[in-house]
Amino acid sequence: MRYGFKVFTLRRNVPDIAVGVITAAVISFLTTIFVLGSTTAFASTRHAGGLNDGEVISEEALREKILNQDKFVLLDARTARSYDEAHIQGAILPLTEKFYRQEALFAQGVVRKLPDREKVLASAMRRYPKESEIVTYCNDDCQTGAVLLFQIKKLGFTNVRMLEGGFQSWEKKGYPVKNKDAARTPRP
Repeated sequence: MRYGFKVFTLRRNVPDIAVGVITAAVISFLTTIFVLGSTTAFASTRHAGGLNDGEVISEEALREKILNQDKFVLLDARTARSYDEAHIQGAILPLTEKFYRQEALFAQGVVRKLPDREKVLASAMRRYPKESEIVTYCNDDCQTGAVLLFQIKKLGFTNVRMLEGGFQSWEKKGYPVKNKDAARTPRP
């Protein structure tokens, strides 16, 4: 026994450390599957961010949800500045106003440290039940929406999808957008 697990020799000339590394990689892979609660690792990865079919929503399906006034949370994973310029109608920013103010001060060199983004997200998401339907999006060819999806799933939310395409594709189709003349949807 080494490192808390039994090391098997695959071949006589394979060092025990190589087997340990391979075993650790397999354990890490299986833990990822367990934590995410999905079969993402085995599913088709033809969508941005390696998402499977159940983790994406088409622009047309999202438009229908908005028109039907379905109950869901639409999170804009882009920067606060991009959001302020224009965003999908009904979208909100995932983090708190305080975080975005601190981020702006950090960019200006006024503060030296940003608050922990994951902690701020966890705090902001406490207002929603874990079974809430959540849709994330970012710009076309952007992975931030997928990253946000995985972060939200890690918090225990199970009904999370990302918009296939992105904001520019949505806007190009003439779907509902609020531009910079509209006020930002307030967050606590």
